[in-house]
Amino acid sequence: MGRPTIPPQFKILTGEKRKERLSPDRPMPAACIPDPPEFLTGDALGEWNRITVELHAVGVLAQMDMAALAGYCQSYADWIGAVKAIQKTGSVIQTRAKKTEAPDGTITTVGGKIQLSPYVRVANEALQMMKGFAVEFGLTPSSRCRVKGVKPKEGEKNKWKELG
Repeated sequence: MGRPTIPPQFKILTGEKRKERLSPDRPMPAACIPDPPEFLTGDALGEWNRITVELHAVGVLAQMDMAALAGYCQSYADWIGAVKAIQKTGSVIQTRAKKTEAPDGTITTVGGKIQLSPYVRVANEALQMMKGFAVEFGLTPSSRCRVKGVKPKEGEKNKWKELG
C-alpha cells in the first residue's frame, strides 16, 4: 500500500521548493472555515469550533473539507460518549443470569458471566475512525512533524473566534 501521499499544502508549509513535487495541476481551494453541518451537536460541535480555528491558522482547511472534518468531529464525540459510559459502568460487565426450569422441575441458573462492555468496542472503533481523519488533517504528532505552522494573514478575520 505504501506511504500516504502528503498533501501539497503540507509540502508548502514544510518549505518544499521544487514545483514538480507541489503538483501544479492540483485543485487549490480557498482556505476558509466551513460552516458546521447542522447535525453536529454537543461534543462534536465543540470539537468543530476548537479545531477549525487551528486548522485555518495553518492554512489546511477549505470548504471542501467539511464532510471529512465532520466525520472526525462526530467520531470524537462518539469516542467521548463511550469513554464516559465506561467510566460510569466499568470496562467489564456481568451478564444477567437466567433461570430455566427443566421438565422434572429442577431450576438451573445459566449466565451471569463477566464480559467486556460493549462501550469498549464502541470507544475503540470511534478512536480508530477519529485517528484516520486526524492523520488527513495533520492532527497527530507523527503527521504534524512534517508541517511548520504559518501565521494567519494580516487583517483576516475569524468569524468563529467570538463563539469560543
